[in-house]
Amino acid sequence: MGHKFARQAWLLAAGYRVPEFVCVSVEAFDTVQAETGISAPAVRDSGELAAWAARARAQVRGAGVPDGLAAALLEAYDRLTDDGGTVAVRSCAVPARAGAPGGGEEAAPAPGGGFLVVGRDELIDRVSQCWASAFTAERVLDRFARGSDPAATRMAVGIQRLVRAERSFVAVSRELRSAPDIADQAHLAAAYGLGEGVTRGRADVDRFSVDVGTGVVELRTVRKTRRLVPADTGGTTVTEVPEDLAHRPVLDVQTARRIARLARGLEGHFGGPQEIEGAITADGEIHLVQARPAVVTRVGRRWPR
Repeated sequence: MGHKFARQAWLLAAGYRVPEFVCVSVEAFDTVQAETGISAPAVRDSGELAAWAARARAQVRGAGVPDGLAAALLEAYDRLTDDGGTVAVRSCAVPARAGAPGGGEEAAPAPGGGFLVVGRDELIDRVSQCWASAFTAERVLDRFARGSDPAATRMAVGIQRLVRAERSFVAVSRELRSAPDIADQAHLAAAYGLGEGVTRGRADVDRFSVDVGTGVVELRTVRKTRRLVPADTGGTTVTEVPEDLAHRPVLDVQTARRIARLARGLEGHFGGPQEIEGAITADGEIHLVQARPAVVTRVGRRWPR
């Protein structure tokens, strides 16, 4: 199912609050790829490789999702959204099979693509689009640059209940690139609305530094005018932040400390600094939607990935 949702499965089993999800494993992608006959291209010019990638994506999109799997996914969708909600559909690249040409060479972990606020009528097409994203020009050229077969990849897809987030955040469990006296700080960025407002710069963001040992919180706030929210017709849209929230910090001190402790606890389990993403609902509950190794280093030491 890929590192992204394997980690979420562990978090869920360990008692963390993670939105319910199901996964389309890489075997389904393997079947579609085999049916399309996609194989290593003979070309080696970057322009020709990009054209080959476009043809491969078109082949995957043309193959669609097998009927039996599509029916099972729609049943899963109904279970996940029995309260009338929607889902997020996210992709996660997985290394090719060991022993396959170029197998095991897929860069990981890397942020995947996906779609927020997906309705029932869109679900099957979104899964197909996630599969096709295995052959974006960027991914194909990256595999080629590392000496791998440009066609050697696998793609898992996660379908997850979309949390009705009033606020969202990204947090890094510690800062290791600066002076040792601030190495115990966790760093947070938070915005009103959905998480892509933070990760893709579509919302105004407040920033927080939390000393995990002392609990001291430093904050840098801005006037918030934009937030990312679900659109009435599906997908997302940017709307204005209500005036009474515009100058108020997105997170209060206690919530910032809770998130910092959460990030540090996950660092302890996974054995290295973590970057986490989450949503905060109207009841104040924190829902984890991502936990991955943070890319942070300091001179003389490389943290495990």
